[in-house]
Amino acid sequence: YIILDGHTRGDALLNDFGYDNTPFLDELRSMGFYVADCSRSNYSYTQGSITAPLNLDYIHNLTSELTGLDLGDDIWILLKQSRVRRMLEEIGYQTVAFDTTYEWSRLSDADVYLSLGSDSASLQSLSPFEAMLIKSTAGLILTDSQNQFIRAQFEQINFPYSYHVNAQRFILDQLPDLPNTAGPKFVFVHLMVPHVPFVFRADGTVWEDPTYYNGENGMPSNPILIDDGYTNQVAFIDQAILSVLQEILAESATPPIILMHGDHGWIDQNRLQILNAIYLPGQGYSALYPSISPVNGFRVIFNAYFGSDYELLPDISYNAENQLAPETSPQCLNP
Repeated sequence: YIILDGHTRGDALLNDFGYDNTPFLDELRSMGFYVADCSRSNYSYTQGSITAPLNLDYIHNLTSELTGLDLGDDIWILLKQSRVRRMLEEIGYQTVAFDTTYEWSRLSDADVYLSLGSDSASLQSLSPFEAMLIKSTAGLILTDSQNQFIRAQFEQINFPYSYHVNAQRFILDQLPDLPNTAGPKFVFVHLMVPHVPFVFRADGTVWEDPTYYNGENGMPSNPILIDDGYTNQVAFIDQAILSVLQEILAESATPPIILMHGDHGWIDQNRLQILNAIYLPGQGYSALYPSISPVNGFRVIFNAYFGSDYELLPDISYNAENQLAPETSPQCLNP
């Protein structure tokens, strides 16, 4: 289950940003993915957009779930202790999760929890104080290490988003190795790209110009750079995730089920228009349609592979105030 934070739908990218990611979408299709050309997020904010699919229902219907599990009144605990996760663990799946860098979405109690700090071959991002300490002590010998990850920490020591950059690269580097681990796995991946900060160029290198990310909340301090910063990050993650997916498919002895979507689009008129791509080996595609939204993704999966009989829900979108958003999208190329 892969969330690409802030990934807008293809037609909205073209109409609102002048960016054409058709080659990416075509490549997904050639790999066997169904791309829902008219998909919209169920919520305009991240917590709702992830919690609803993971619990196969809309947020306002999940109160009884909290009560039955005696989980208190924090609805977002159902992101970590979701129905999908519980159902899969009950039939022998291990949960594998990557650090999301956000406490509310960290599945730190997963069977396998991967982060920069927990990976023995990696090193947590250094604070300025730690960097000063190492530079002024015998720890300086580390700068001669052949470990590229450690060396990168020193090269980016004055870069405010070094941990963010390394965390995203860590996920992209580690994901292709998961098919080589034994047993069935439910893998939760929340990549914070193409969301702000706009640090990545299209080729994956980091912008040297700080005006792309030194504004409020990591936004460009020069508004004229917003579209350029955003589309560069879309181009980067599209190419990076394609490579990851190709490796996963090639290395998986048992073909994997892959559900990948944006939690929301970018801003304003395209906030609800999202990338939504689903890989269903061998079956299940007949239940998919262009406007399917994430809340129905796992319903289709459980029906196709685990003998469930879930009815598909109406595909509804809610705004930040949890009010119904317009049902139709005027930009949808394939209604």
